[in-house]
Amino acid sequence: MQMDPVSQVLGYILLAHILVGPWIMIPSWAMTRDAMGTIAKNCGIRHAWLTWIPCVNIWVQGSISDHWRMTARNQKKSGRRVMLAMRVLQLLLWAVFGCFVAGGIQDAIAILEEGASQSIAKLMVVYAIVDGLWFFFPALILGLVNHVRKQMALYDIFAAFAPEKRVLYLVLSVFPVVKLIAKPLCLRACRDGELSQTVGAEEGENGILCSDYPGC
Repeated sequence: MQMDPVSQVLGYILLAHILVGPWIMIPSWAMTRDAMGTIAKNCGIRHAWLTWIPCVNIWVQGSISDHWRMTARNQKKSGRRVMLAMRVLQLLLWAVFGCFVAGGIQDAIAILEEGASQSIAKLMVVYAIVDGLWFFFPALILGLVNHVRKQMALYDIFAAFAPEKRVLYLVLSVFPVVKLIAKPLCLRACRDGELSQTVGAEEGENGILCSDYPGC
């Protein structure tokens, strides 16, 4: 059966994403983690190696943000704790939702083996999904809120090490597709730039050297 032009284009895009995607995403992730870990070490953040562990790496990013706010603005923040707690709660909610769906599928398979119709089995799966929505939507909301907090922490990092380019770096680091290349490069610029030893401040204020902060 011949496919229409739109379906062919979508198919080519999907195929290109499958074939090329990993070759870009994996190096991008590794470069981002390496740069974030180096920045954390420069700030004296303990356990900077956590940046390589999925789900927990937001602790390191939040720690850098909290460090800058304490040093440059004298603001005591606990963003890292809030972000990590929200991530753990989100994962738990996703796990509960997954249990509902898995239970519905298991029950559907069981009644099919007993000779029930496929329509009844499908309804059981649908009912399980509906019951699990009580956990799905809170997990989704938590994920969106935590994503915003994560970008705010990223902005703090750019403000600390590249205050003149912080807005540009943030836009490039969150823009779809572009961020795969731009985000690790922006973080590496912060790591290797002239301000890599300075915890930045707002424009018009004096920067505070990392060495002036006891945590460094």
